[in-house]
Formats: sequence, C-alpha cells, structure tokens
Amino acid sequence: MDVIYDDPAAGERLLKAALAIQPDTPVVMNNLAAVYAMQRRNEEAMALTSEIYEKYPDYFFGITNYAKLLVHQGKTEEAGDLLLPLSQRERLHITEFEALCMVHIELLLAVGEEQEAHSWLAMWEEINPEHPHLDHYRQKITLQSNRLGRLARKLRRR
Repeated sequence: MDVIYDDPAAGERLLKAALAIQPDTPVVMNNLAAVYAMQRRNEEAMALTSEIYEKYPDYFFGITNYAKLLVHQGKTEEAGDLLLPLSQRERLHITEFEALCMVHIELLLAVGEEQEAHSWLAMWEEINPEHPHLDHYRQKITLQSNRLGRLARKLRRR
C-alpha cells in the first residue's frame, strides 16, 4: 500500500490494473478515490466516492468517505445521519475507528462544535497516538478555535 501513497500515479496504475481483474472491489475503488484526491483530481475523487457509496451502501469506508463529502458540501445533517449507525457499533476495527474519528471531527468543526471535535481527537490519540493524520486534525481544531476566539473578541468590543 505504501506505493500507492508514495507515488500516486504509479498507485493509480496498479489500482486500475487490479480493478480490471476484479472490477467490483470497493476497497480498491476506495483507494483509487484516495489516489485521485492526492493528485488534486477532486471531481474524479468525489464521483468515485459517490459511486462506491451507491454501489456498496454497507461498506464502512464508503459510508465514512461519502459522509465527509457531504460535510464538505454543507450537508451536515445528512452526514450525521449516515454516521449515527456506525457510531453505535459495539466493535470496530482500528482503521474503522480512525476513519470515524476523522469524519466526526470534520462534521463537528463544520457545525461549530470544536469541543466535541477535540473529544473525538482525544479518543483517537488514546487509541493510536502515532497516527500520521493526528497533527493535521489537531491543527484544524486549533485553527478553527482561534478564528472563533478572534471573532468573539471582535463582537464583544462592539
């Protein structure tokens, strides 16, 4: 899998070759959508993410990625509705939990719930403190909190 992320163009070729052999594989399709996003081919990534969710509505990562897409489209209530059943599962694989944390943080920041987003980050840090995306989400939460703090100070001055 490192090849896919170290060299997205080579990863794309490998994933497309895999899909030619086994076309209905949501895991491979999901990784191809990620490779498109890494190459800033956002329209293709979004289209494939939607296709994965439509074809495989029970695929965990298809649901989380589609929910993230909805959040970025401003459809936060719909995204939350998709995530609720996933959040209520009693058992998750660590990668499922991490994906759920990422999309919950995105959703909570989109609706202005920085404290809740921080709670999800703290749970994630407790489970896997070495995850490479933790810093990115830590910075997102801090940046949004700082923006809101500045806005609140400006409003109090008026």
